[in-house]
Amino acid sequence: MFLYIDPYGIQALDSELFDRFSMFAFASFEMLINFNSFGFFREACRVLKVDYTKDAALTDLDDLIEYSPIQVDSSQKSVELLNKIADGTYWQDIVNDFNAGQIDGYQAEERLSTCYKQQLQKRYTYVLDMPIQIKKTNHPKYRLIHVCNHEDGCLLMAQNMLKRTDELVLNIQREGQMSIFDFMSDVSTDSSGKQTTIYDVKKKMCSYLQNYKGEVHLNKLLAEFYGRYGLIGYINMVNDALKELEADGFIQICRQPQFSEKNGQPLRFMEEKGGRSVIIRRLQS
Repeated sequence: MFLYIDPYGIQALDSELFDRFSMFAFASFEMLINFNSFGFFREACRVLKVDYTKDAALTDLDDLIEYSPIQVDSSQKSVELLNKIADGTYWQDIVNDFNAGQIDGYQAEERLSTCYKQQLQKRYTYVLDMPIQIKKTNHPKYRLIHVCNHEDGCLLMAQNMLKRTDELVLNIQREGQMSIFDFMSDVSTDSSGKQTTIYDVKKKMCSYLQNYKGEVHLNKLLAEFYGRYGLIGYINMVNDALKELEADGFIQICRQPQFSEKNGQPLRFMEEKGGRSVIIRRLQS
């Protein structure tokens, strides 16, 4: 079962429905959620009577045609509805910090998205955040969030999105109607616009490998790594970083089968399918 949740506005993002979905005994279950994070936060400011109009991040939403204000009978009902959508009250603290000038609109959106994902992680093993930018800027306008309980589902989604991004690099100025996958932010740059390098990925991977005692299957490692750091670099950047870490003597990449049946040469594949396995063994702490 694969569900694409693409509401007009934010009211349809009912966390109680996500609870019920997670309890169904599907052999495989995935959701791709279109989360209008900026739209949610602007609505949260309106409900708590906080002025957001001086912050460009919260006023430049003309491209978000799916945005639709909440229409309810009272402020209290609006708060209750936002609690239900967010699956918690954490958004109120974020609005209060924004109102106090401790964070700006972009920081508020990032914090809101992080908390929203943490709520989903209580139900689903793998939560993948894919920021989408509509124009060529460094900041996302909304987020696609993919959830599932199997590393293969998470990894397939990550690879497809990275492949899509690689294709868009060749045609970034395309005219015409845009699809939901037309451009992703924070894939090859960080929040400041700095390009992601192999060195950056290797540094993150060295740190993340400390979470495993000895060894881990490649698919599990990749799914959890993308869940932690998002989609970074080009499609094979993480695998390339692992190969460099092996050359550095930090890890050992163990493959089964090890040798080609045709010529007896060592195999160098970096994917687990068709009976092939790849295990990453940490050699250094």
